[in-house]
Amino acid sequence: MENSDLLVIEQIRAGDETAFDALFTAWYGKLQAYAFSVLQNEAQAEEVVQTVFCRIWEKRRQWEVTTSLKAYLYGSVYHRCIDGLRRHKHAQKYQRYVLQKREGTGSL
Repeated sequence: MENSDLLVIEQIRAGDETAFDALFTAWYGKLQAYAFSVLQNEAQAEEVVQTVFCRIWEKRRQWEVTTSLKAYLYGSVYHRCIDGLRRHKHAQKYQRYVLQKREGTGSL
């Protein structure tokens, strides 16, 4: 991990809002584009990236980064995207199940 990454992480862990704002500004656009490439949905991509940054700030005192900051951010976004896709797939299966039940019985 680069020294600049360590410095930013320590500043954010200490509650430095300016350091957090700088991290957000530097990475938001790139991470949002990456999330969109995975999800193919602009609103979901924005939500994923915002959630990642919110969690960083909320958990800043316990925030542990064992890779480069870039790898951490992209990895966090990727995992949130995959979780969202899984939830969406599960919801679709449930919707199909409900529709089949309605068609089969006339009502729930």
